[in-house]
Amino acid sequence: MNAILILDRPKLDTDFYPLLDKDKPLSLLDTSLSANLLSQMYSLMNSYFSRDKIYVICTKDELDIVKQSLPDMPESNIWFEPFRISYTFSLLFANVMLDSFVSDSVAFCFPVNQHAVTNFMLKNWMLSVRDLAAKDMIVMPTVLMEKNASVCEYIDGGRTLTNIGGLDYIQVNRVSSQHNEAAHERHGWFKKKVYGKQGYLLNILCGNADNILSLYRSREAANAVASLRRLLSKEDFSWSMLEDFYNSNKDYTDFDIYTDCSSLVTVFLETALSDVSSWEHFISRFATDDSGNVMFGKIKYADCHNVICFNYDKDEEINIARLNNLIIVKKYGNITIRNI
Repeated sequence: MNAILILDRPKLDTDFYPLLDKDKPLSLLDTSLSANLLSQMYSLMNSYFSRDKIYVICTKDELDIVKQSLPDMPESNIWFEPFRISYTFSLLFANVMLDSFVSDSVAFCFPVNQHAVTNFMLKNWMLSVRDLAAKDMIVMPTVLMEKNASVCEYIDGGRTLTNIGGLDYIQVNRVSSQHNEAAHERHGWFKKKVYGKQGYLLNILCGNADNILSLYRSREAANAVASLRRLLSKEDFSWSMLEDFYNSNKDYTDFDIYTDCSSLVTVFLETALSDVSSWEHFISRFATDDSGNVMFGKIKYADCHNVICFNYDKDEEINIARLNNLIIVKKYGNITIRNI
């Protein structure tokens, strides 16, 4: 089995500049002086998968920073696209690559984005995924939510499939990815009780690459899958061909690939969802003291509250006092300050 980590740029209301350049995916958001969301996810996956079984999907422009973030990762396991079109297109690219070049095409596909899942007990259901993949099933793990939780993406679970690797899997009746709360209320989706379980969609997919690609049912999506398969099988394949393919698909829409799919099952993760979609969530997740401060590097501070300070310059110290709700980044002798 393999793990595929896909860099992602979700649409968020907050940009994380100056801690993260505006043209970079959220996956590269620093969480300390020596780690970011990508490297944290890689370390977690490396506790379950050997390095040669972990792959990263990024763009060509992000290749150098990915190498810096993951110095121990085999370079051949970093698969890069000419540019990013959408998450589902990167997922398509990842699974066509896996199906074309890797003998074992069972994969756990993880978007590296704002959902910084903690206490992720992968070992509890990892082996049963292979059993389900052999039956052409696709597992979409979710985080259990309150029945009336007002979320914009969720899974309704139906019939329970028991005794699969000692776990209860639930057939997916419906996946909603509509960002329209009014529509949810109109249809009564928040009020419907489905066996007492409602899960938050994480876009994690586990299964055989060929089965995951079968989710791309629309004519445009199916054509993209078939075209990329043919392209990668050409003896005279070149990078310029891949660039042309991406340019011809740059208007691809991020389709709801889970519509009317009878092969999807879910398992509710025994974990909490730790969101990193705003400065408030960032502080909640990574605070280094009880005053909501996130301090990394040589820093002396007093009477500060909700201050995020990263000092990357190891030979120079920062002294701050009586500050509130600020982000301060010092790098290469320059300081950038911004209100949170």
